Amino acid sequence: FDQIETEIDVLTMRSDLAPLPASRDEVLALEDVYESDAMVYLSEECTESNFKRVAPNYGILHIASHGLVDDYSPLYSSIAFTKENSEDGFLEVREIFNMVLNADLAVLSACKTGTGHSLNGEGILGLTRAFFTAGVPSVVSSLWNVADVSTRDLMIEFHTYLRDGERPAIALQKAQIYLIHNTPYDSPIFWAPFKLSGDSE
Repeated sequence: FDQIETEIDVLTMRSDLAPLPASRDEVLALEDVYESDAMVYLSEECTESNFKRVAPNYGILHIASHGLVDDYSPLYSSIAFTKENSEDGFLEVREIFNMVLNADLAVLSACKTGTGHSLNGEGILGLTRAFFTAGVPSVVSSLWNVADVSTRDLMIEFHTYLRDGERPAIALQKAQIYLIHNTPYDSPIFWAPFKLSGDSE
């Protein structure tokens, strides 16, 4: 997404395809956290086809982008990528259902990725469910619109704890506590939307 020259507003949300300058900082910081084990795609490289091609090869998937929820047709809820000739740039639930992923964890660092359409006897149909169906046992997702800058800080802490050996649930809890005590983002609007679903180990 296009960079902006004005000062970053802490309440820039990861929805509506607005510029997300902090998401770039987020994934570059994760490259430092995981060093040679990380493969990072930015800007024009961050395409839907690149994700589909390389995602099956990694144990942790982290997407910092826009989450788009379709309440009426949940199979079309999506995560935004860079548009390209061969793909429309929106990785939809129905497409993720057809993928085979080998990751232990997917982190959906975007708005409302943990929401969806509730089906009787089936639960919530949305992006989290799609990654479960594709074979990922644990998914970090969000319950409402998330702010760009505070989400960056939360995710860097989360992955640092994860790298140092904490279980995903504990790593997320510690990252949330870090935000409360060490940043201006102590309001629950910033740290509380993210949850871990699935296997907490």
